[in-house]
Amino acid sequence: MASNLSKEELWKIYKTLPDDLKETLFSVDTSEAIWNICRLCEINEVATVAKYVGKVLMGLLPPEELKKELKKELKLDEGKASKLNTYIQHYIFNPVADDLRELYHPEEKEIKEVEVEEKPKVRDIYREPIE
Repeated sequence: MASNLSKEELWKIYKTLPDDLKETLFSVDTSEAIWNICRLCEINEVATVAKYVGKVLMGLLPPEELKKELKKELKLDEGKASKLNTYIQHYIFNPVADDLRELYHPEEKEIKEVEVEEKPKVRDIYREPIE
């Protein structure tokens, strides 16, 4: 998907991202986390993992699809793919979960806002005021 995009198109997408995703995308902490996760999972293709994490952070690959793509690209067994995905979700995506949710599922934010606005205020008739 992203391989078909030019550098100019990728920069246009990057400029529309929330600030936290921009920072996470090029953060030293993110690159160290990817390196450490790969080491823990005994994966040598750190650049490939970083490429797919970047696709998720750019809005080009839904986080739910990451495990499947890494499993196919790196030819991982189910256990190793799950372990890799769990670490990435926890250490890289969880800190920016709200931004990712808004990027991939903007309708969920609208639903939550409507639910909050429509919640009626109810007076508790079982409690008496303390004087």
